[in-house]
Amino acid sequence: MLNARDIREVCQAGKDRDPGWYRIHRRLSIHLTAVLLSTPVTLNQVSLLMMGAAVLGAVLCVPDDLRVNVVGALLLYLSFLLDKVDGEMARWRGQPSVLGILLDRFHHRLAEPLLFLAVGVRAWQATGSTAPVIAALASMLAANIIEETQQLPAFIAAKHARETKSWPLSARVPSAGLLRVAAVMRSLKTFRMFLTLIPIVLGVYVAEAVTGRALATGFLFTTAVALWSYAIFQAWLYFHGQLEADIAALTRQLPALPEAGAPAAPAPVASPVPARAAAARARHTGARVATTLALLLSLGLAARAEAGTW
Repeated sequence: MLNARDIREVCQAGKDRDPGWYRIHRRLSIHLTAVLLSTPVTLNQVSLLMMGAAVLGAVLCVPDDLRVNVVGALLLYLSFLLDKVDGEMARWRGQPSVLGILLDRFHHRLAEPLLFLAVGVRAWQATGSTAPVIAALASMLAANIIEETQQLPAFIAAKHARETKSWPLSARVPSAGLLRVAAVMRSLKTFRMFLTLIPIVLGVYVAEAVTGRALATGFLFTTAVALWSYAIFQAWLYFHGQLEADIAALTRQLPALPEAGAPAAPAPVASPVPARAAAARARHTGARVATTLALLLSLGLAARAEAGTW
């Protein structure tokens, strides 16, 4: 079996820039990665297991039973770890996958937000009010808007490059004052981060069990207000230079595009096929088509002839 120490340098390459509190969890994920790398489990299977753990964990956060909720929280955390594991396995095996990235997006945009809905349904069952469900849906929508807005620089840069054959160039950056406000506002994103949301939700459940008061509705309204406040500020920040700054940071990591009007690389020329071989293949194909048509015709006639005996 592979050793976690031996594979960490490859599997977690470039992740040393993550915050210290975040890297702690990679010390756990690398051991799970080492185990799975010794099995025939595929990357897509890990991604599907990640999504399944998130969905099941959210479902187990609905019942008013703290023991069941703890199991749900553990499954949600396992889902978080598996999100790291599939990337680490891909680096070790050298198997980057477009489908894997798609499944990862499904996980972040569909599976993770279900935790909000689970809390809303639980509060609805406890209070009989639909208000917590509405607040949960509002939180889910705001969380997804925040995440997708962060993907806009890459999308806009790609669209600009496709249409103009060049990366967008702009010197605009947010003002120093706006960046200071952004540093303060960034704390509101805590409510959409899966890793921080799990213990917060569990803490709300424990507080409800201890005090006997329904606290989940207030939590969901607080979450919705915080996330929508950040989503609106994020749009303002991007409009005032952050979009261009993020695009510039992205394109500095990408190769330069060929200048407009430059001759394109010649397309590969297929090797010529001898006319005799091509003619032989054509005759063979024609014979197969004729045989197939004859077989279908004979089956059709036979069915009509024997129709009375069925």
